[in-house]
Amino acid sequence: MQKERGFTLLELTAILVVMAILGGVFIAFRYSVLNSVSVALQAQGLQSNLDYLRARALGYHQSIQVLFDPDGSACNIANQPTYCLITTGILFPGTQYTYVLLPSDIVLSVNQLPSNILTFGQDGLPTTNGVITISSADGGAHSVLMSSGSGSIILN
Repeated sequence: MQKERGFTLLELTAILVVMAILGGVFIAFRYSVLNSVSVALQAQGLQSNLDYLRARALGYHQSIQVLFDPDGSACNIANQPTYCLITTGILFPGTQYTYVLLPSDIVLSVNQLPSNILTFGQDGLPTTNGVITISSADGGAHSVLMSSGSGSIILN
């Protein structure tokens, strides 16, 4: 009598369960990595914008303000983390607003800035020290540190 070859139903079920577990772990890991990359890119973008505004304030000898609006209420954009670039003065008649919207899954928090406003003076230096933190729901976070003494803007 010849023995039949093949897998039993129990063996096939065990293989499918192991593959499903590995697939779930891979998907969770991939989501976590993509989310942390998104937070890092938003923080780098914020640092770049602040460096640009600092250079612009210095180059034009004009104060520039940045309003950080964690929930979008001050910039009239509901439920959307935002920072608003406010420019006034001789170069810009009236007040102009430029909005930088962050993705809705990003959390923006501001520390040590009065009224959530960062001002670059005519010398290009921030008028106060401050920390802006960009984070996500899964816990990934990056901070942008500003120093009024040295004028440095550091991504942490």
